[in-house]
Amino acid sequence: MSIAETKQTVLIEDVVARRLPLRPKGSHLIGRCPFHEDGGRPNLVVFPTTQRFKCFACGAGGDAIDFIARMDGISLAEAAKRIAGEADQAPRVPPPLRPKERTLDLGKVSATYYALLRYLELRPEDRQGLLARGLSKETVKRRGYRTLPAGDRESLPLLIQMDLGPDALNGVPGFFLSKRDQWELAGAPGLLIPVMDPHGRIVGIQIRATKPGRGRYRWLSSAGKPSGVSPGSPCHAVVGRKGKGSLWITEGPLKADVVAEKVGVTALGVTGVSAWRRALPLIRALGAKRAILAFDRDEGARAAEAVVRNVSQLAGALSRMGVDVLYASWDEGKGVDDALMAGGRIRIGRDRG
Repeated sequence: MSIAETKQTVLIEDVVARRLPLRPKGSHLIGRCPFHEDGGRPNLVVFPTTQRFKCFACGAGGDAIDFIARMDGISLAEAAKRIAGEADQAPRVPPPLRPKERTLDLGKVSATYYALLRYLELRPEDRQGLLARGLSKETVKRRGYRTLPAGDRESLPLLIQMDLGPDALNGVPGFFLSKRDQWELAGAPGLLIPVMDPHGRIVGIQIRATKPGRGRYRWLSSAGKPSGVSPGSPCHAVVGRKGKGSLWITEGPLKADVVAEKVGVTALGVTGVSAWRRALPLIRALGAKRAILAFDRDEGARAAEAVVRNVSQLAGALSRMGVDVLYASWDEGKGVDDALMAGGRIRIGRDRG
């Protein structure tokens, strides 16, 4: 089995669990890092969604093959063979329970998020940034973009409860119980990007953080906090004026909004190319017969390899569903939104440019 084949068939959580104990925490798994003296709290995190691991103490990270190669001191090719051989054997330690994604009441979640947005405003700087991306004033208003401030995390939950009732925040990602048994709102300050399903329900909210810190884009989530929950990684869908038969799939809800606005098509925004499986149920529901894949042109060999691998897997899954697959390519900028803002030509073809 080749390295590429191994990456497509094994699960990193199974590979790591054969070497060290893991336990679920929110939507991921944690354990003691074997690459340094991990004497404090567990620093190794395994992310099933992206099929990657990361130690937030020593910096070790990568995929399943990287993990075995580093742990056993062997080459990547040897690690791939070892993983393939171990896959048919009993695990060396009991496998962890898969992280349980709490089933969300999407009707309740959407109503609560709409209530939250009513009490927030959009900073002029954020509004100008959205308009600069090519979104119209009408779209910015209709999509409900808002700015989450740094303070005032207790009054907002109270206002929502006054509108929707005392149980409105229970089970809604982003809200948690404080030590005083009062609901509070989590999340980094920044631009709130509502993530919607085809019916207009808000199924999650992404934050474009004012200060990047742990990443520019994050979820409004309260996972790991008292009575808090994770939104998972929902896929954003925006129905364009040209109908649902042909759609574009790109990376991130904001890019999908730009594509729908500038091209007029129905667009899906996955939260990273490795989360492409989240788009499949929406594609079935929309009844799309053609999909145009428009993912970022990542720089660097490893990033580019991961994009190619995941795009190929997505294309294969779509073909098996009877969906015609095409690819968008461009010359200006990293993302399709950059090319559209620059007025560049988008090429559509059978081969990924």
